Amino acid sequence: MAVTWDELIQQVKDRLDIVDVVSEQVVLKRKGNTYWGLCPFHKDKHPSFAVTPSMGIYKCFSCGEAGDAIKFIMKTKNMEFRAVIEELAEKFGLEIPVSHKKDGSSRELKEQMMKATEIAAEFYHDLLLRNKSDNAQMALDYLTKRGIGSDIIKKFHLGVAPKSFTTLYDELRKDFSNEVLEKAGLVLKSEKGGYIDRFRGRLIIPIQNENGEFVAFGARALEKDQSPKYLNSSDSLIYNKSRILYGLYTAKDAIKSEDSVILMEGYFDVISSQAHGIENCVASCGTSLTPEHVRLLSRYTKSRKIYLSFDTDGAGQKATERGASIIKEVFAGLGNIKQFDESYVSASSDKYACEIRVIAPPEGKDPDEFIRSVGAEAYKMYMERAPLFIDFRINSILSEKDKYKTPQERAQFISKLIPVLSEIQNKIIRAEYTEIVAQVLDVDAAAIKSEIESYERSNLPKVERIVKNVTKNDSILQKAQKNLLSVFLVP
Repeated sequence: MAVTWDELIQQVKDRLDIVDVVSEQVVLKRKGNTYWGLCPFHKDKHPSFAVTPSMGIYKCFSCGEAGDAIKFIMKTKNMEFRAVIEELAEKFGLEIPVSHKKDGSSRELKEQMMKATEIAAEFYHDLLLRNKSDNAQMALDYLTKRGIGSDIIKKFHLGVAPKSFTTLYDELRKDFSNEVLEKAGLVLKSEKGGYIDRFRGRLIIPIQNENGEFVAFGARALEKDQSPKYLNSSDSLIYNKSRILYGLYTAKDAIKSEDSVILMEGYFDVISSQAHGIENCVASCGTSLTPEHVRLLSRYTKSRKIYLSFDTDGAGQKATERGASIIKEVFAGLGNIKQFDESYVSASSDKYACEIRVIAPPEGKDPDEFIRSVGAEAYKMYMERAPLFIDFRINSILSEKDKYKTPQERAQFISKLIPVLSEIQNKIIRAEYTEIVAQVLDVDAAAIKSEIESYERSNLPKVERIVKNVTKNDSILQKAQKNLLSVFLVP
């Protein structure tokens, strides 16, 4: 325990890794002994933000912002120095000196919420394992149909919430205040007064943060007419669904060792996959993929190789497009997105900003259903052959080519491909794709190339017209004065 506040500050600094701290907000790419990324403090289009781990500092060579890990947290999270130290002390398990403790602090509230959530997870889990709830057998039967046995139930701490209104509340009210239980999302205020359990008559799927702490729950309906199908915890002091990925705690070692991650849609997609040996998979918690999710994953895979494995229906296709768009947005400015499968082994393991591939088995099943019905080995085969996102997009469009017969219809159809082809920055690779598409559609490659060029011209960013301030009526002296003044004004 730190005796003084200064000692605590030093203990916090000794435990901080500036690369880990900055990586929570900025995607970094290593070059030599320095890490580079887009500056979070100004609109940066080219990586000008450098992190030097040997010195424990960061500096932007464009806007000049610089400092250490603590200053970075203060600036990006808009926090006071004391609050940062207290938050990091909690993270590292360091005790704050008695002279600096505050009664009723948010830290104490968060600790109580975490503890209550952990006990709730254990309570639900015990009811399922010991078959002690009125609907435990129904939950066990449901899991058995999905091929989930006791070992997987234990690994993911699955549980069951009874149908009664206050079972959990009666268990926790002895040790926790109503405020703690309500803010943790475990209970709700009843219209009749008092409190009732938030989750009732459902299969419970505990959600852990990357450190393994229980912070929230997903709850699946067990009865046929029960609505909604999934009920999820709301955001709280200890849970932010935009920053937490389901399964990351159990997947992070596999993501590191395989240097890749599979993004899925649902809880059971992850559970089934990890249960059958596909361990580097995660899912968002009842929300769409966010930039924060992508930045979180980039800390675990150096090559930033990301597989998208969503449902193959229309909604799944849209989720794939949206997910890829967010990934590209996060990595913009760090280099090219991989857009071509080389036939040779690259000398550099960090050649691309990221690599996006799509796993889409033709059977039209989600990962969970596919693995249970066809098998994990078949899924792994599709994973090994997963196309790059650009190939997936082009193939998806080309698969509908036979629907368009007349020249007008074909021209309209080809217009769908033009924006995709225009994204390919490398001219040689673009020419290869254009030739392949032209052959498939039996059209002139030059015509497609012309359409791409026309599309690019029409989408050029608008540049403001600059009007010179020197006119023909200016005297030679006035012109000289204005030219000299412009030297001092131009940054």
